[in-house]
Amino acid sequence: MTDPPRLLSTTSTGKVSQSTFNPVIPYFVDFTIHDTGRYISSSKKNIKWTFGHSTPLPFHDRTGPKCRGNEHEIEFNWSISSGKRRVVVD
Repeated sequence: MTDPPRLLSTTSTGKVSQSTFNPVIPYFVDFTIHDTGRYISSSKKNIKWTFGHSTPLPFHDRTGPKCRGNEHEIEFNWSISSGKRRVVVD
């Protein structure tokens, strides 16, 4: 087993500090677009993105769903005719 990578950073006083670097890897879950207009369905769009990022803990021995961390959802509602927009973030 190898040591985790180290991250060198400079403090405000100019000293170099060393810390363990745990990469956070983003991943894609889902993307959907729905036409939601009441009378003319294409006049409103509902666009939804779902994504996540891996757990910051060492995951060299984990695979599949065990690597999943926090997942987030962004929803964008757009009225093409009036120009109104709304963004909802979990």
